[in-house]
Amino acid sequence: MEMNQLQKQQTRSITFKANGDDVTLSPGIVRDYLVRGNSKEVTGQEIAMFLNLCKFQHLNPFLNEAYIVKFGDKPAQLITSKEAFMKRAESHPQYNGLKAGVIVVNNNGVEFRNGAFTVPDFDQLVGGWCEVYRKDRD
Repeated sequence: MEMNQLQKQQTRSITFKANGDDVTLSPGIVRDYLVRGNSKEVTGQEIAMFLNLCKFQHLNPFLNEAYIVKFGDKPAQLITSKEAFMKRAESHPQYNGLKAGVIVVNNNGVEFRNGAFTVPDFDQLVGGWCEVYRKDRD
């Protein structure tokens, strides 16, 4: 690919639908407003991957449905938010609720708890869990 074509491609904005609204993103918008962490170190390839994640999954990063996080020289992390998954699940006609909680380690061993409550200086949060229910399955 010729250098001028590559430069045009890296500055081109894209517009797509997310939640029924038009979302317009460009590499400059991503770098200036959406990168969490070190925006100066994010690469063109990482930005292109983020743009395409948002476009093809119909995610609006301005509503915190997707994140691009960059620390140091490590690869950027492209994250789809819990809220994006919840929005899609709740709009499905077979969705029938969920139950979720935390996994902690303490003097009693490993505990799976409902909700998000932990006791500082006693519990070490090590994970989370979720059960999702559908109307058409047990």
